[in-house]
Amino acid sequence: MGPIQEHKYFAIVQLVMKGKRDLPDLTHRQLAIMVVLVSATTDRERTVRYICQYLGLQKPVVSRAHKALQTHGLLELRPDPGDRRSVLLFVTEKGREYF
Repeated sequence: MGPIQEHKYFAIVQLVMKGKRDLPDLTHRQLAIMVVLVSATTDRERTVRYICQYLGLQKPVVSRAHKALQTHGLLELRPDPGDRRSVLLFVTEKGREYF
């Protein structure tokens, strides 16, 4: 079992998703990113760097996943006020419909 499947919310998310047929299908990685962001309590937990470290994924993998989530309207990027080189990822209202 990999780090995504071991995430504490993974089983709950799988149960919730069974009734969400009208929302876009997500890969396990995209879903794991959404779970991390929904449970984030600080700006540090909303960075690509943190998500990479937490899920054990490479930056290009997370970048592709968050771009796909943006395309679906599930995520939005905002500038990081503490670091102009970085962006913060936020779940949109549509993204919260998953949960």
